[in-house]
Amino acid sequence: MALIFHSGFEMGTLGEWAIEAGTVSITTVNKNTGAYCLRVNPSSATGYVSTGAAVGTRFSVSIYIVSLPNTETRIHGYPSSVANTLELRLTSDGYLKIYDGITPVLRGTSNTQLTTSVRYRISLSINTSTDIASLYINGTVDSGINGVSIGSGVVILRQYLGVITDATADLYFDDYI
Repeated sequence: MALIFHSGFEMGTLGEWAIEAGTVSITTVNKNTGAYCLRVNPSSATGYVSTGAAVGTRFSVSIYIVSLPNTETRIHGYPSSVANTLELRLTSDGYLKIYDGITPVLRGTSNTQLTTSVRYRISLSINTSTDIASLYINGTVDSGINGVSIGSGVVILRQYLGVITDATADLYFDDYI
């Protein structure tokens, strides 16, 4: 598979991102590698960026959680539910969930509970020939979202990253591929 887009936020700006909305900033605090990372810290609002990349079957990002969202929120996916797209959500108690479809259908919940003040590498992949998705946390497949069935023809569309639904949270993202 060809690399569609990657960003370590190393321009020190959001210039490589097609869309910027809500409470987002570039910072040198809580970065994973390099000099910069993305901070998303809305209060009862959204904050996200988008690559503009059209279609993908996998993504990976480093996330550092200062405060979990106060409600379940999309952290990767489209701002509204769209047919044949996959979205990743973070719950207020630190679990990841994947959904797909216009009326979002829950396809799996992680068994790993993410906590504050810890860096994680989150990776999600789709096998489009079998309509199966798997989630990896720090390189290890999460048994709660390992080979879960998703809707036919689902892809990761227009790669949005951040707090995509209204919430209060403080998250740092880096090394996005």
